Amino acid sequence: MRLSPAQGAHGRTSYVKLMIALKQSKANGVVAIQFRRRSRQIYLLGGEPVSYRSDLPEESVDRTLVTSNLVPADRLKWMKDRLSADENLTDALLMSGALTEEALNQHLVQRMHIGLGASLAWTSGEWTFQPQPQILAERIDPALIPRTNLLPCLWNGVKQYVNMEEILSAVSDPGLGKMIPTPELSQTVEMLDLEGPQGGLAEAIGDGCTMDDLFTRIPDTTGTLVKLIWFLGEIEQIQWENGKAASALAMLKEAETDQPFNTTSGPTKPRPASSAGSSRTSSNQSGSSTAERVRARPNRPISPMAGRTARDRASAKDINKVIANDYKRIERDFYGFLGIADNASEDQIRLQCKRVAKRWQTAKANPKLQPEGQDQVKDLLAGASLVWKTLGSEKSRAEYLRRAESGRAPTVRGALPTTFADRNMGAPLEAPDSSNATESESPSPGATHSESSRVRTLMDGEQYTQAIPLLQRARMENPSDPETLADLGWAMFRTIGAGHPDDEDSAEDFVALALTFDPRNTRALEYWAKIALETGNKDEAKRRLKSLLKVQPKTNWARPLIENEAALQQAIDDAIRRRRNG
Repeated sequence: MRLSPAQGAHGRTSYVKLMIALKQSKANGVVAIQFRRRSRQIYLLGGEPVSYRSDLPEESVDRTLVTSNLVPADRLKWMKDRLSADENLTDALLMSGALTEEALNQHLVQRMHIGLGASLAWTSGEWTFQPQPQILAERIDPALIPRTNLLPCLWNGVKQYVNMEEILSAVSDPGLGKMIPTPELSQTVEMLDLEGPQGGLAEAIGDGCTMDDLFTRIPDTTGTLVKLIWFLGEIEQIQWENGKAASALAMLKEAETDQPFNTTSGPTKPRPASSAGSSRTSSNQSGSSTAERVRARPNRPISPMAGRTARDRASAKDINKVIANDYKRIERDFYGFLGIADNASEDQIRLQCKRVAKRWQTAKANPKLQPEGQDQVKDLLAGASLVWKTLGSEKSRAEYLRRAESGRAPTVRGALPTTFADRNMGAPLEAPDSSNATESESPSPGATHSESSRVRTLMDGEQYTQAIPLLQRARMENPSDPETLADLGWAMFRTIGAGHPDDEDSAEDFVALALTFDPRNTRALEYWAKIALETGNKDEAKRRLKSLLKVQPKTNWARPLIENEAALQQAIDDAIRRRRNG
């Protein structure tokens, strides 16, 4: 099948269908996935992936060699510092004996397996396909082509990055009728290496069954079965009795364009691609290894955030936006303003007033807060003072509740004598004293008590994918709550990694933002230190561990790492190993 250049909007469904269409058509060419300022490229030969490139820092070959425990970070750094401009890092590693050719090749194949599923973490962006028919199979040594089975790679990405809530409606509509298996379903299920009862999926479906029938035959409370049925539908291994078959090849055909693309940058403006993922499997390099070569520090466009720490970036980038979102709270009633239930105790109200006042006072002192943000903070602090004066008094609180029952209770804006829009009409109220405020006794703002408990249970159980939607909802309700920001950042980091340093709302930035609003927040400081450990940044880990111990000297796991260099390196190695093993 002859293919033309094609492009389209990237999403989870479109990505799966695109890769399946290219596999079905035995395509030769390059797929480029672009998301914000990040990109990945997949090279195909006969529809099968043979090489993978990425400009994500955490996916560079040198970084993944460290996180895979194949090369110690200090040795890699020592060699990179001594490379000349025309020298090649992986060649140097091979020549020095630090790495064998076989180990490198196996690592690159594993890196590609992970990368094929990783684009499912991106929910938007764009994709392009550039055919390269001149890459002829007979000009490639088959012994050099990595044996990569696309379907398990995509399935692992679906399990990790696709939320059940996103796809439930696509497979649970009773109007779809029965799911009908294709003759190849049994072989596909075996290929996916499914665990437990799901390995018998083909037998459970039989000649056809509904989702309700399937759930009685294969009970599942994790959401994996829903993801599996969705995935099998997208790769055309099952069809719905009353559904309209969406052909992957038809989607690719509709996306065709006459415009050829720069496969390094996709259809957007050209940008230099990292050489970290370049491959030697090409038409003019027959007879060489598949090992990808890394050159020292490829040139990157200079970001306006370059040279700043993650905490600086978060402070400069987000604090004004967060305060603007927080300011919307003054349109709520007094309880909604605090983010607590109307049956909260007096102690909970007092502690919550102190908590939010402390947070906003910290923001007010931030030099990155713009003048409008300063005015908004004044109103928020005035609102906290007003709410405490009202709800902290038994008599005033009872009167407020009576007015609420009759629909006459004012919002915080309505009760304030002045706002920043008419500041000259009167002086703002003073905020409550935030000194010695404690943080642990009231429910987490932005969520009901039960939802907050659910988040804590999920986080403690390392069920980060399930926790993220709850945390995102809590953040919408209460944008500057440091506990929510810290948990969200850590959950994202454990789910999709650190992300590109120039991205908005990266995992590390959420934790940094939590520390912007509460520099002494113990949970955020712990996550902050663990991120440095898991990314193998020893010097940064030391600094962050010291910050944690200043606030919480009794953090038993942290002190030995500061006092013992070997223990710190072992902790980094263990963290990287745990992250690699999932």
